[in-house]
Amino acid sequence: MKNGQLNKIYISLTLIVFFCFASGTGLAQDLTDATFFQFGSGLYMPATDGWDEVYDSDIIPITLGYTKFYTDVLGLELAVGYYAQTGETVEGEGFEPESVDFLMVPLTITGIARLTLGVTTPYAGFGLGGAYFSEAASGWDNTGYTYLALAKGGANLSLTEKWLVFAEIHYSYIPVEGDEKSLSGEDVDFGGLGAILGVRYRTR
Repeated sequence: MKNGQLNKIYISLTLIVFFCFASGTGLAQDLTDATFFQFGSGLYMPATDGWDEVYDSDIIPITLGYTKFYTDVLGLELAVGYYAQTGETVEGEGFEPESVDFLMVPLTITGIARLTLGVTTPYAGFGLGGAYFSEAASGWDNTGYTYLALAKGGANLSLTEKWLVFAEIHYSYIPVEGDEKSLSGEDVDFGGLGAILGVRYRTR
């Protein structure tokens, strides 16, 4: 099965889970002034041109976060992610293909607005932050820091008084200036479309 087909399947499953949350059954609870630690993973599809030519697949990220709600509707989320992938450069005249290692660690602060509907809490948010990135092979190394912006939407489903599961879709913009050390030699965008499934643990 092609990578693009797997991507569509994963995104579709995430959307199905999202809408199931909206009509699911579970434990209703008051989430006012609540705080959560969270863990999630899923699929991330970078928007940069030529990604599929170098990397065989998209990224399976790991994300950690902490969310604090200050009212029944509004809160802030602090999150960090780990995005890694290995690929191979395209063979060309005068040089052989070589292994390429990609790494990105974004840190974001996102404002969240939610709507409590019984056992479910659909939410949407907009965030800003920064990211460390590295794309390196034996002959070059494009490493640095950049800014980012993202928008996302999702839903929580309460399982117990402490545990929730969530599904979300997000899109990010992460610009990187290209130079002679970069794979493309041009400006790129390491942002893209992502889908995350995970769990949240209520600490308060």
